[in-house]
Amino acid sequence: VHGVFIDVTERRRADDLRRESEARYREIAENASDMIASMDLDATILSVTPACRQILGYAPDQLIGRKTLDFFHPDDVAPTVELFERLAEAGPDAEPVTYTFRARHRSGRWVWLEGQPRLRFNAAGTPIGAQDVVRDVSARREAEIALATARRIADSAMAAKTEFLANMTHELRTPLTSIIGFAGLMERANDIGPTSRKHLTRVAGASRVLLGLINDVLDLSKLEAGGLELDPQPFSPTTLADEAIELVRPQADAKNLALETTVDPSTPSLLL
Repeated sequence: VHGVFIDVTERRRADDLRRESEARYREIAENASDMIASMDLDATILSVTPACRQILGYAPDQLIGRKTLDFFHPDDVAPTVELFERLAEAGPDAEPVTYTFRARHRSGRWVWLEGQPRLRFNAAGTPIGAQDVVRDVSARREAEIALATARRIADSAMAAKTEFLANMTHELRTPLTSIIGFAGLMERANDIGPTSRKHLTRVAGASRVLLGLINDVLDLSKLEAGGLELDPQPFSPTTLADEAIELVRPQADAKNLALETTVDPSTPSLLL
């Protein structure tokens, strides 16, 4: 009897490691919440993990052999095909991408899914299939849609408020401009006594301040619309302080209160 003996320890060890690795991968794939699917070039499903039951409502054997695009929302088919074409053109070194799409659940409803596809290439660099890791992002997508809807409503309300402020300020400025104009004419009249002229000057000053406030409200609406332009102008700090005090002097006089204005001598005569 002649026998030939070959040491296959390393081969058996490699086989054992391969089986252990496959068992670990199978355990991870079968218990993962994400659905992992393998497809050939025409998008026919070759294998899929059990997570498809939670995500799409189908058992794995109900999906194998069917085309992935049959489950896609019609509006998401073309963008997905374009994405995979770009991945094929980029070759094996393509950067990982993430995309979202809608798929029909077995119950008939649409669910939002997020995929992370990766193409498989042969030694010549030709694509031979794809693998996609998919998760259900319906809750996140619904929250994004609700947020976008709330933002549109808020923007609409803001636009209505801005339009109202603009219209209101224009309506207020029209009679106020007339008051300022008539006050200016009366100030230039010669038949007005000192006391009346002082009161008239206060009316004119208060009207100009009110007009400034109205213009500020109009500027606020421009600011919210991103259209405010600053126009620096020189002014006298002393005159500004005097005009501010004159606005409340009648109330002080009615209560027999003394009201004085003190300006630091070092204050510049003009500021911008």
